[in-house]
Amino acid sequence: MSLQQFHTLSERVLEGIENVAEEFADADPDERVEVEFSGDVLEISVRGGGTFVLNKQTPNRQVWLSSPVTGPQRYNSVSYTHLRAHETREDRVWRRVGVKK
Repeated sequence: MSLQQFHTLSERVLEGIENVAEEFADADPDERVEVEFSGDVLEISVRGGGTFVLNKQTPNRQVWLSSPVTGPQRYNSVSYTHLRAHETREDRVWRRVGVKK
């Protein structure tokens, strides 16, 4: 995978997760979720659930997830497809962060 392909794919993934998290945060009357995307780092803080951090690791061509639920995870370009495989991205994000809709 070229550097440009990595940037395009990883930015699409992070922005997609950010959009879903923002939609949930905006619609949540209890304001349990805060989302911040700065540079290559996306932070999703869930009241009572901790902070989830996703960031691009350009030298490795990976996206890393730091999760208080599942611990650290690293996604290679081949693994990005599982974000969309059997459930919607939104369902997967909220299952990962432990928020029930």
